[in-house]
This record gives sequence, C-alpha cells and structure tokens, in this order.
Amino acid sequence: MDSREKGRRSEDRAASYLKAAGWDVVSRNYRTGSGEIDIIAMDGSSLVAVEVKSLPANWSVSDITSMVDRRKLGRIRGTLAVFCSAEGSSIPRPFETVRFDVICVKADGSVRHFQGVE
Repeated sequence: MDSREKGRRSEDRAASYLKAAGWDVVSRNYRTGSGEIDIIAMDGSSLVAVEVKSLPANWSVSDITSMVDRRKLGRIRGTLAVFCSAEGSSIPRPFETVRFDVICVKADGSVRHFQGVE
C-alpha cells in the first residue's frame, strides 16, 4: 500500500472515530493555496481542525509536538480562516470556539486523539 492510500485509510478511520463519538464531520481534505486540513468537524459548540497522522504499530505517540509544529499549526489556522469565509454556510451550527486536534492512527487501526494542540 502506498503512502497516499495509507493516509486515506487513516483519515477514513479518524472520521469514523469522530462520528462514533457524536461529532459532525463538516469537511474532509479541505485545501487552499496555503495548506490543507484533513478533517473539519463540530464537537458541540467547537469548530475543530483535525490533523490525521498515520503511524507504524510500534511508533510511540507520546510526543505529538514532533509531528505538528508551530509552522504547521499556522498553516492550519490560515486554511481554517479561508474555510470559514468561503464555506461558512456548510458549518451546521454557530460555533463558540475553535480548536486544533491531532488524531494518530496506528497500522493496527488503534486511534489516539489529542485535543487542544497548541
């Protein structure tokens, strides 16, 4: 399986995980000239940009700062601002807060969700 297929499967697994938790998935793979957001979802009154990472089964997910640095978060923020301006009508309800999460999907299908990454 190539890396693109592995990434797609991990994003599918992450979206299923979020839906099972009662979240509304608003958009997937939203791209602009400045960046991409894997999943945009609503968690209650929070609009959440989710970065999905595919990891080998033996990888430790304890340090996500090495996976998503400040520069990456800056690109995600800019992309989310464009999304809200251009696609705001697709957001199912008003949101009070914006959050950035990371979901790590290991090769064995297990999921680790980090909320409020800064």
